[in-house]
Amino acid sequence: MRNDCSPLIANGCRTSFGRVLDQIAEAMDRRDVPALQLHLSVREPALSLDAVAGRATCGKMTTGTRHRLWCQIKPVVGMLAAKLAEDSGWPPDVPISELGVEHQFIPVSEITLSDVLSHRTPYWRPGAGHIMVTPPGARAGLFSEIGRPGYHFAATQTYSEYVTWELLSESIHRLTGAPASVHLQNELDSSGIGIIVAPTDDQLAHWEDSVGCYYDLDCKDQVPFLHDLAPSIASDFIAGASGYGSMRQLGRWGDGLLDALRGEVSRLPSLIPSPAYVAALADRARGTRYDVALDATIDAACGMLHGDLSALKFGERPSHHAYAQMGWSYSSWMLIDPVPGLVLCVLTNAVTSTRGHWDSLRERLVTAAYDDIACAATSE
Repeated sequence: MRNDCSPLIANGCRTSFGRVLDQIAEAMDRRDVPALQLHLSVREPALSLDAVAGRATCGKMTTGTRHRLWCQIKPVVGMLAAKLAEDSGWPPDVPISELGVEHQFIPVSEITLSDVLSHRTPYWRPGAGHIMVTPPGARAGLFSEIGRPGYHFAATQTYSEYVTWELLSESIHRLTGAPASVHLQNELDSSGIGIIVAPTDDQLAHWEDSVGCYYDLDCKDQVPFLHDLAPSIASDFIAGASGYGSMRQLGRWGDGLLDALRGEVSRLPSLIPSPAYVAALADRARGTRYDVALDATIDAACGMLHGDLSALKFGERPSHHAYAQMGWSYSSWMLIDPVPGLVLCVLTNAVTSTRGHWDSLRERLVTAAYDDIACAATSE
């Protein structure tokens, strides 16, 4: 492992987290994992760690290498939308129609901002494939069945990645008068966090040496449209596909949200709402239900998954106040738990048809982090 991979908690003992990192290094030697990027921060004892390891599958991997964040960008956008709403005097339960959002078929008067941030948008269809083959101007028609007689909005209300992204983007546009991507990037740039929402093709070409690819473990090759050569037009086909960042950058954002979740003013006040507003969003969680997109029963709030995260193979250790978000193909993820003050962001730049490969790695890393936090508490 390169960079700072010293024991997680310096108590004079070999840590659980360190042992798991050693096991990952062995998996890399066997070519079971191509490369890994990691951010971990703990409040007590105070610790921040960024690490990277692995072979060069398609360019050098460093702690600053950006990858497409896919679904992991959505809570970043969601909290920016919530920050805008708060600054404009709107409560979390404001119907987005009052923000000026309109849709030909989706009943936006029945959808609140907290609905969108709690994955309670109308329904999970259409699927990504259907969206990709439909021109952007015609996609509203994919929701025409909502207007059919006998359709019951509340009964089918669940999670749609596409609808969530579209409604958040339109809310930001209505609140600022600017295209959502422009406002988002301006705020991210001002914060200095380094996350990119909508890069241009010229920027991607300029970053060729600092944007990482995803590697297919089954085919032993780069994955088309998942690496640095993916054109920016990809974001027109798959909602949320255009965000780029490293786990160090995403972890810094997670540290800012952790502040607010713990009732403290965020260290990223331009990106995260006040503690009171975040608490109000957390109180409006959707409730535990089956999620078609994830094939799991899980709660959601604040633009992230919430509650009992064992359904997503985070193990039994995270508290029920924890939040998580998954990235592409379950190989990247983020965990924020305000109880022990933990932020853990991990990216393995690989795609495989064997989901259990990543489920096992995720559970081992998370469990080891909690083991070491508990060990530190008893050693004080």
